[in-house]
Amino acid sequence: MRPRTRISTDQTERIQTLLDSSTDPRERERLLVARMATTGNYTLAMMATAVGRANSCVQTWLNKFVAGGV
Repeated sequence: MRPRTRISTDQTERIQTLLDSSTDPRERERLLVARMATTGNYTLAMMATAVGRANSCVQTWLNKFVAGGV
């Protein structure tokens, strides 16, 4: 089983600022998932369903976000 990717709640403000200023739909989609991940209220499957992507795709986005990018 793959370990869960955690995004710290202290990233919430940064994510929201980026989300508010972004006009790129792809970037906004990834930021929305990152914001959902900071709440701890959503499973990977729930986030993937919300954006219409595969679980593996959303996991990749979260890993990249944690590594420092959107």
